[in-house]
Amino acid sequence: MKKISFKLGALALSVILATASALSAGAAQTDSERVSSYSSDFKLLSSTVDISDNQIYFSRYNTPSDSIYIGSFSDENYNKYSVNFSELMSGGKFLSLPKNQKYKFSLRYDLGSSGGGSSDGTYRSYSNTGGTYRKVRVKLSTFLNSEYDSKFASDGSVTNTDSTYGSHTFRFGDVDITSDGSKYYSGMCVRSGAAITAVTPNSNGEIEFYLDTAIGSGANVCTDFYTIYKHSDGRTSYIGGGGSTGSSLHALRFGDADSSCFVNVSDATKIQSAIAGECSLNDLQKFVSDVNLDNNISIKDVTCIQKYLADLDY
Repeated sequence: MKKISFKLGALALSVILATASALSAGAAQTDSERVSSYSSDFKLLSSTVDISDNQIYFSRYNTPSDSIYIGSFSDENYNKYSVNFSELMSGGKFLSLPKNQKYKFSLRYDLGSSGGGSSDGTYRSYSNTGGTYRKVRVKLSTFLNSEYDSKFASDGSVTNTDSTYGSHTFRFGDVDITSDGSKYYSGMCVRSGAAITAVTPNSNGEIEFYLDTAIGSGANVCTDFYTIYKHSDGRTSYIGGGGSTGSSLHALRFGDADSSCFVNVSDATKIQSAIAGECSLNDLQKFVSDVNLDNNISIKDVTCIQKYLADLDY
């Protein structure tokens, strides 16, 4: 499917930030509460970037200047194309990939004498990922709310438990050094289409990143954990693993008008109902419903989604 890129002006979408209703301990959210929390913990920012086919755009949000983490793409012949996150302090960076190849993405760390990381096992083509990308801000614990991702706390941290070091809270600021000399490394980035954003959650557990505006593309959070643990008897243990490259940020997907985390015929129906005045769209739903990027929700957006579902150019 060919993706058509449109140049955006300023979107007249006002996002109202409010505190989501507190849920009683152990209580499950209703569908309406879930959809409301998505909109409350989302903000559209003014920045955009245009990315060409066979090109990757790297940027950062709130990460340390001496980050040890690297975003790396490798093709099926094991050729690697990488950017160190420490190189992004002065601004974003474009990386060109050779054409007619498929690549898998890895979030890696480099400590000089050792290295490793979390790798996505899926090879993808980037020959058709060019277009306009929009910067957004979201609260991690709201948009990563599946059973697997429930380990993300409200402040964006993750507490891991290991048989060797016990329990530690990772905050994705690269490294925490404890009084016994143990070092706990953690890194995070968001992969959306051809945009890689290195991120460290702010004090509210929020991150900012560039989101692909292609219908159905979405965004995945990639994490990595590595520990150098100092035992009381002088021994040292090296512990990796526990990271992920496939944690999908829910409802952040162009075309997902009903916030179901999928794009299907129900989304086209939802937009048609909104146009007819039979239902309303919250600010996040308005944002992802404007799939042709003309700053207007209309039957044209419905047609684009229908063509996408039929695997036609839109």
